[in-house]
Amino acid sequence: MTMIGELALDFPDGDLIEFADAPPAAFALRDYQRDCIGAIESAWTEFNRVLAVLGTGCGKTIIFSQVASAEVGRGGRVLILAHTDELLEQAMAKLHFSTGLRAEKEKADSLASPGAPVVVASVQTVSRDNRLARFAPGHFSLVIVDEAHRSLAASYQKILRWHHFGTEALADGWEAPEPGAEYKSFSRVLGVTATADRGDKRSLGEFYQKCVFDYGLLQACRDGYLVRPVVKNIPLQIDLKGVRTSRTANGGDFDLKAVEERLSPVITEAARSFCIAARWRKTVVFMPTINTARMGARASRELGMDATFVSGECPDRRKKLAAFDRAGPGTIIYNAMLLTEGWDCPDVSCVCVMRPTKIRALYTQCVGRGTRTLPGVIDGLATPEARCAAIAASAKRNLLILDFLWLSDRLDLVKPIDLVATRPDIRKKMEEQPACDEFDLLDSEEQAGRDMLASLEAAARKHSKKAARMIDPLAWALSIGDTALATWEPEGKWDELPATKGQLEMLERHGIDPASVPMRGMASRIIDRIIQRHKLGLATSKQVRMLRRIGVPDDKAALTTFAEASALITQFISRQSSKRAPHAHAA
Repeated sequence: MTMIGELALDFPDGDLIEFADAPPAAFALRDYQRDCIGAIESAWTEFNRVLAVLGTGCGKTIIFSQVASAEVGRGGRVLILAHTDELLEQAMAKLHFSTGLRAEKEKADSLASPGAPVVVASVQTVSRDNRLARFAPGHFSLVIVDEAHRSLAASYQKILRWHHFGTEALADGWEAPEPGAEYKSFSRVLGVTATADRGDKRSLGEFYQKCVFDYGLLQACRDGYLVRPVVKNIPLQIDLKGVRTSRTANGGDFDLKAVEERLSPVITEAARSFCIAARWRKTVVFMPTINTARMGARASRELGMDATFVSGECPDRRKKLAAFDRAGPGTIIYNAMLLTEGWDCPDVSCVCVMRPTKIRALYTQCVGRGTRTLPGVIDGLATPEARCAAIAASAKRNLLILDFLWLSDRLDLVKPIDLVATRPDIRKKMEEQPACDEFDLLDSEEQAGRDMLASLEAAARKHSKKAARMIDPLAWALSIGDTALATWEPEGKWDELPATKGQLEMLERHGIDPASVPMRGMASRIIDRIIQRHKLGLATSKQVRMLRRIGVPDDKAALTTFAEASALITQFISRQSSKRAPHAHAA
């Protein structure tokens, strides 16, 4: 079963379902999806290579389908890149469902026609010289990269350079234009991914000029669009000390054969843990190899569980997945890293990643298989509170992540806290929290955030004493409750460019200390926030500062309107003047 928006659609034996010639009239985007589309469209005025990050289950395919439709409506052509057949089919289906557009496929023996408004293409196919040359640079006005965290791979770069920079970009020794430099581009590029954290975005900044939208697991859970992840620690020690690293499709990671040797002796005990912790849940387990997946399924069956295994080598894998789709709670499927992308099963409520990894993107993809809500649970609910309440009352109130005690001498082993701790300082504070057998990841992150916020506020008070005439940007960000702005760090080369003269002048007009804003990305973020508050009719930065000085608490000052702030400040000045008046008269 595949989720499209908030609807479940069957793909019998992997074949695409046929839709009507037009999308349903009642099809509606979620608020954050509209915001994302708006951010992308606005970004084209300044950038031509942008990135959007949305958590698994947030509908990124629906979003880029809408962007593609808008591009075709302007007379352009669109190329959508993906690396698996499941993702290609998913893109074609959701594009047609949500926009009415039919894409043509460019893969293996399938050749898209030159006049196709939208082409969905396999990266493996169109990176070949003869297939790349079928569409000259400029043929497509927009290239969309699904799973854009892969964009820096050689095959992706070959395609993107050809379509964006032109034929000369494939020549030996070619170098990309410096950030901020003007150059001729043949097409714009939109990358979408669910797995780019701060470090990934910084790396992707080698190609993408700007991350224009970021809506991850944390925010989606708080808004009631995804279920909350809960971690249960299983006291089973698995020794990875000394396991070597080898090259994998996802980058350098633990050698899978070596991991299999360490994992095999504990698989039966692990299966017993699943039987106890997830007996009444529907579970997917990610194993490092086919052999360990087969062993896990056998051990679970011997313990009385309904268990199976699947891998890319199973000739009947579609039937196995269809049977798991139909199965209820108490069912477990072991897979050899087959189900990380392009597979959705909304009633999965327990995930275990028994394939230790150093790659956060891979871990996030695995856990993302279980973050979706059950179909229909949040339909028609307009507020986060209503959606969260509906999820809490549903048969799938959370996602249980089972985590073992991995004994490793590598500090970069990905853990469940890495799903929400995208900053090293937050991760550190989460690790410092008292150990417990089971904990809510969002609650843990919120506590770590409060601890970090207290440290930032202490630093802001220290800064504010040094700059009496101007507002320190850190202090201002914290005063309006914008922790993301207070903890801003550059994510790409454009962000690191010096702030422009116009940006610095605008900051100074609003009382923000320009000397504390050296980078263009930070200046842009602050200015965006100033403009946003102006549109909402909220107090200006100077007013917020004054409100704080007269004793208005930060949380109140941040939400005070411009008119209310003006009245409060006027009243304060009037009172101060009246206090001074008798002294002046006596003199």
